[in-house]
Amino acid sequence: AARLPERNDGLCGPDLRAKLEACHERAVRAALDYLQEEAATTRRGKGGKTIEKAQLVFACFEHGTSRAHDPQLHTHSLLLNVAMRPDGSTGSVSSRSVFQHRIAAGTLYQAELAAQLRKECGLETVKNGNTIEVIGVPKALCTEFSKRRADILAQVESKGIKSAKGAAAVTLETRTAKESRPRDELFTEWRETAKAQGWTQSEAEALFKAEPKPKPRDRVDLRELADTKGFIRERDIVQQVAKVTLETGLAAVEIRQIAKELVEKHTVPVGNGRHLAPLVDRAQDIERIDPGDLEARIRAVEQRGGRVVAILPDAESAQAFQAAYRVESMTATQY
Repeated sequence: AARLPERNDGLCGPDLRAKLEACHERAVRAALDYLQEEAATTRRGKGGKTIEKAQLVFACFEHGTSRAHDPQLHTHSLLLNVAMRPDGSTGSVSSRSVFQHRIAAGTLYQAELAAQLRKECGLETVKNGNTIEVIGVPKALCTEFSKRRADILAQVESKGIKSAKGAAAVTLETRTAKESRPRDELFTEWRETAKAQGWTQSEAEALFKAEPKPKPRDRVDLRELADTKGFIRERDIVQQVAKVTLETGLAAVEIRQIAKELVEKHTVPVGNGRHLAPLVDRAQDIERIDPGDLEARIRAVEQRGGRVVAILPDAESAQAFQAAYRVESMTATQY
């Protein structure tokens, strides 16, 4: 009998690949949902003083390779500068808010991806900085399929660059135009590369199993944020919760709920509704205030000749804070 040609399925079969792509798509959607709900605003009126919630419009393009033609599933989400107001009119997007929330959105993407991979594919993940890695995939194989990153790191080292800003500049400088290659050709190349590392479809598919047992969740400690930032915004708390729970399988919606509860417990609403953690200047020390005892602490600071320092989004919020807590001596620093 004639032998059927071998299917060219790349590093795993089409069904499993479709599952992975679906997990990635849900994680992208979770990040964009966060931006829509927390950062989607537009302005209208004289000088754009009136801020309104709006519907954002994203154009998403899914790519499957890096510029070095390694396997790298990712999505480019382009935000169109058209904000849909509730009354049907349109305006420009208040991009500053979106920019401020971008890091929290990226962290939520990683958390949701980990949760989806665990739930839908039975894949366990581990934190690697602010990203995740799938447990069981050989480090050598990850390195082999990270040629673009290796090129950037080599350039950074050769130029003696130490800052993240410098590394970002190198990334742009070394970015070449993407070349399109047939998927079958890439699948064959990837399979041969993986085989040389002792990795085949059998090893890949063996990682897919029933959903693992949930991992215990570490306590979310906001002191780390207070120590490094001096003031805390809601998006900082979202980012911190996502980082701490990255390996636990918590979905983005669960992370945001935990963050919301922490916001209510640890921060004070001021002015236009933004939350913040005010600071008290005590001689050379900066001390976090417990919002539950805020006014008494402010009075104590003023009695000993100290000065209240609040980090606020705008002058209007500073005035609201000063009026609400009857602050006589105050410095309002805009963030």
